[in-house]
Amino acid sequence: MCLGLKNDIVQCLHEKVGKIWYEKALKKCLKNGVYSPGEEKAMASLARHLRLPEEITSAVRRRLMN
Repeated sequence: MCLGLKNDIVQCLHEKVGKIWYEKALKKCLKNGVYSPGEEKAMASLARHLRLPEEITSAVRRRLMN
């Protein structure tokens, strides 16, 4: 528990923050045309943690490679 909150509440807040970060990172990569291995690894790890579909990261990768 954190600050007296139940674990499910903490998890929910963490996921919301994670999704916001993930969207910002994707937008940054698309805008700059930069998709470094470090960013890819971090986003893939976050996608697995948040159980996001692999299609999201695959689509971004394909778009940047063209």
